[in-house]
Amino acid sequence: MAELAKKYNVNIVGGSYIKETDGVCKNTCPVIIRDGQTSARYEKIHLYAPDGEADVVSSGTTPVVVDIEGLKIGLSICYDIRFPELYRSYINTDFAPDMMINMSAWPLSRKEQYASMAQARAIENQCFFLALSQTGRIKENLYNAGSSVLVEPMGKIVSKLEYKESFILAEINTDIVNKVRTTFPNLNNRKVYDFGFKPEKMGLEQYV
Repeated sequence: MAELAKKYNVNIVGGSYIKETDGVCKNTCPVIIRDGQTSARYEKIHLYAPDGEADVVSSGTTPVVVDIEGLKIGLSICYDIRFPELYRSYINTDFAPDMMINMSAWPLSRKEQYASMAQARAIENQCFFLALSQTGRIKENLYNAGSSVLVEPMGKIVSKLEYKESFILAEINTDIVNKVRTTFPNLNNRKVYDFGFKPEKMGLEQYV
């Protein structure tokens, strides 16, 4: 990913992959910036017990907002998307994300749920939400859903892919986020603020 970032002069939110640190393995989403440096890492908090992930991988504890050239992005991995309190915790900061990203290997049998939750997380938090699922066979007769989707803060689907491997090219206009949050001050009317998560902001200084 570092070589790709340098070769094409792009920022990459990658993963996820299993990273071992001090003998502990965690499901990790790295952020690689244009010069190949890793500016942030998010470690998956909610582990999927039915397939044994929770038996072999340790849970992360900290939500991460990465600032990439002025765009604030809240990170998450796969099963995290089912837990709205994680995303809500991002809003309880003075660096609330303009966009949230979920990297996943989501099963084809539940693809409708994935798209619905992406829309819900976008509407709840009044931000862009990019839900990315890989394609292809997982094991035996189990397949990934593909069907990645980008959703605007009001819940409108900007772009959605089909099952086959493809890409989304879109502009993230932070003015839309600011306008929605100002016009509909839902986030200011919350009664619950503490969900037990303490997000951190990451990103190299020259890109903030």
